[in-house]
Amino acid sequence: MIQTKLNSLSDLHLTYAEGRNQIKTGDMLGIQTGTTGGAIIQIGQIVAGVPYDYVTHCAIAVWVNSRLLVVEMNPGGNLLKPLSQYAGKRMVVCSPPEGTDLSQFDRGLDKLIEHHIPYGILDLIRIGLRLILQRLIDTRRWGSDDEQNKVCSLLPSMIYQSLGGDIKSIPTLASPAEVVAGLSVRFEIDK
Repeated sequence: MIQTKLNSLSDLHLTYAEGRNQIKTGDMLGIQTGTTGGAIIQIGQIVAGVPYDYVTHCAIAVWVNSRLLVVEMNPGGNLLKPLSQYAGKRMVVCSPPEGTDLSQFDRGLDKLIEHHIPYGILDLIRIGLRLILQRLIDTRRWGSDDEQNKVCSLLPSMIYQSLGGDIKSIPTLASPAEVVAGLSVRFEIDK
């Protein structure tokens, strides 16, 4: 069973308006999307007993001037969008892992935005199978055999690892809730 890393703010629940200005560049956001695909992911996470099982999407926060944006993956690939698209959705805000050098974040972000990464449907299926089978066997180190395609929950590890972050607490083929459980929760944003 995954143990969630918590800090003193983890019990703090804020509204979107209160939490928005507390979010920092590099924070990982676990989001409850409310989509059909999200419901399927949530069922797999419930079956696996993962904490924060309602989290069905991952994104990384980035402030550009006074705009709060997120780097995320969706079926169209990697995107940079306003966080406000998720206003009214439940979120968990997590700190980057230990060792992450956020001074390099902007350079990495430019490279990520310039390089299209296709969405990995096969990885989505593998994550679902791993969640179901982890009740029977150890599946935490199952990995993707295709480094070119990603899903939303694999993007945070890819970004943090490239910035020197210690990602060993996040499974190789992590579901969104497992990413949250592997990081330090700062606070939650309620609907």
